[in-house]
Amino acid sequence: MSPGEERKLIEVVNSHAADIQALQAVILGLAAQLYSEQGESGLDYAKEKAIAAANNVGSPFGIRPNRNLINNLFEVAKKS
Repeated sequence: MSPGEERKLIEVVNSHAADIQALQAVILGLAAQLYSEQGESGLDYAKEKAIAAANNVGSPFGIRPNRNLINNLFEVAKKS
């Protein structure tokens, strides 16, 4: 890989990382709002739904959603 190609790859990866962080911030804000409105039971139900959705996501590469990240996000929402 040439230095130019490597630089371009890094730019693309960093761009995707920034997008993922933005989505994570939005989701955390929504989960925190849900927690403030519906309490722990509402947040727990949303977490169950998120885990179920993650279990049903397929990938041709065998990549699965990070369930630890999902669990952590909902725990952080309780503290936000």
